[in-house]
Amino acid sequence: MAAPSLGKQVGRGAIWSVVNSALVQVINLLVFLVTARFVPVADFGILATCLLFVELFKQISVESFATAIVSRGAPDAGDYNACFLLIQIGAVIGAALMLLSAQFISEIMHNERIEFALRLTSVLLLSSGLSRTHEAWMTRQLLFKPLAIRSILALLVGGGAGLFLAMNGWGLTALVVQQLTTSLLSTILLWVVSDWRPSLRVERAKLLATWRYGRHVAITGFTNFANTQSDTFFSSYYLGASATGIYNAAKRILLGLNQLMASALSRVALPTFAGLRDDEERLRGAFLNAVSFTTAITAPMFLSLIAVSDLVVRVALGAKWMEAAPIISIIAGTAYLTTIGQYNQAIILVKDKPHWQTVLTSIYAVSNISLFLVVVRYGLQALAIGFTVRAVLLYPLSVGAALHLLRIKPMAYAARIAPSLAASAVMVGALLLLHRTIDVPSPLLALVIHVAVGAIVYAAALFVIGRRDMLALIRFARTAVARG
Repeated sequence: MAAPSLGKQVGRGAIWSVVNSALVQVINLLVFLVTARFVPVADFGILATCLLFVELFKQISVESFATAIVSRGAPDAGDYNACFLLIQIGAVIGAALMLLSAQFISEIMHNERIEFALRLTSVLLLSSGLSRTHEAWMTRQLLFKPLAIRSILALLVGGGAGLFLAMNGWGLTALVVQQLTTSLLSTILLWVVSDWRPSLRVERAKLLATWRYGRHVAITGFTNFANTQSDTFFSSYYLGASATGIYNAAKRILLGLNQLMASALSRVALPTFAGLRDDEERLRGAFLNAVSFTTAITAPMFLSLIAVSDLVVRVALGAKWMEAAPIISIIAGTAYLTTIGQYNQAIILVKDKPHWQTVLTSIYAVSNISLFLVVVRYGLQALAIGFTVRAVLLYPLSVGAALHLLRIKPMAYAARIAPSLAASAVMVGALLLLHRTIDVPSPLLALVIHVAVGAIVYAAALFVIGRRDMLALIRFARTAVARG
């Protein structure tokens, strides 16, 4: 039997990746909705602070080497073995540093409960280290179906354990147990479903090659962490756990929507771009199609939140979390830029320019930290405004690098996203007008009405503004489904 074509593999992978992201986000959202009613806001802020440090070490010592493998043209068994060994060393060192610094971190954050949670969440690094190379191998093989099943099962069990404890008054402990159970079970299941097994025989040349590439990505990971998470750090340090809980609730909703569609497509994009790295014409087309398709989906999704964030928060989280609504409205546009910006980073990595991404994220990190140091003292909304303004002003640097590597003119790129953005702007205007004119007692009914009206207005506006683009996107979606 002939091997499936790249197009069919990508189509099937895209479908399962979307299914994975969709169900994962639905499960996460449902768990969060229930636990938010039983766990204090401050406990969510403490967990967010702990996960901040987990993510820092994960980006440096785990994701850097995994990314080196995924973006490589044709990695062999030796490359994967080198990746696995380097990740284990990095994960152990990171977990040890978290354990040793837990008390110090809790003192500088002025919250003694952080020490307890930080020591427990350090286990997440070890678990992630044991599974990440397997996940990278399965990603390169476009085996998204077993990855999806594994993620969903782990989340169901972990979410159930966390919910049970939360409903019985365990608070912060319930949140930590949920994270640990999900991560550990996910690792076990991944080893069960993956055919790849690490070997103790590691070639020195492979080890050095993976290290050289991974160190650039590690620096990028650190600076990218400072770029995307410094707002959470400053919120925790200056404004306290409760404010951090509110701020991260807003970011969590946007991140969930991001991963629902955009991250699913980007997970397929990197190995797909890597497979086309030697075919410039097809790579350019794949990049532009990915950006156009993602914009058509995510621009209306995120920009509509500018008008209906209060309804979303009231329905999804309840009145206890209403302070998160204006934060969502402010950073919604930034969330959209993140969805299409992921393709820029993928191209930079595929073109073997990881140091370019390091320079870009360093610029982002320095500008973010400098800005947040000034605005954080004025409160959460000022922090959100600073985050958004910086993201919009510096985005041209990232997309400019990708367009240069692909030899795509900026106007050609703009032409692929302009119709969806214009239609989204029309939709936002209609929603703001609707929000001001109708008075529906039920927040849920009001949200349903706004979603329905927004979808109709967006589709109509896109049909008028960019009919050709709309039809091309429909054909693109049909082709992906047919190939799956």
